[in-house]
Amino acid sequence: MAKKKKVAVARRKPVKLKAKANAPRRSRAKERRPAAASAPTLTPPKIRIPKKHQPLYHALVNLRERITRQISFLATDNLQRNPDDAEVNFRSEEQGTDNFDRDFALNRVSMGQDILLEIDEALNRIQMGSYGICEDCGRAIEQARMDALPYSRMCVRCQSKSESGRRYQRSLDSGEIFPNQDKALADSGADVY
Repeated sequence: MAKKKKVAVARRKPVKLKAKANAPRRSRAKERRPAAASAPTLTPPKIRIPKKHQPLYHALVNLRERITRQISFLATDNLQRNPDDAEVNFRSEEQGTDNFDRDFALNRVSMGQDILLEIDEALNRIQMGSYGICEDCGRAIEQARMDALPYSRMCVRCQSKSESGRRYQRSLDSGEIFPNQDKALADSGADVY
């Protein structure tokens, strides 16, 4: 095996430059600025909102901010509760109330998050130009409904249909809940009871 020869590399010593007498001195603080401060800031593109939707757009943005603050308050309040307090008073009557309050607050957080999603979708519909049009029937949503619930997706008629479930009900005139159940069970070889 041949031995490799080590090659010596000459290292240069750093050269210190003398500052000119008239040149202003720079402070080190300016040299150590974070890179983000010098990067250009990006401004979001301006959104064109139809004049008729501007009041509702601003109402949606304000509602979104208010709900976000409420969610933040409820979430931090629940996180700051000490779980040891509940364990010390395990058999106390107040524990049930504390648990109910915590569950109620968490339920409100969940509902708030659902509303935030609906608000974001409504803001997207405004940008896309489909705001105020029922997603089910394609007709215009009543202005009174839009004023009362600016993030609504459906008109009153379609919303009531979807809540009552009439749209998804099957006619039971034949008296059979599962009309093809016997045939499907016979084909599968399962015992029919």
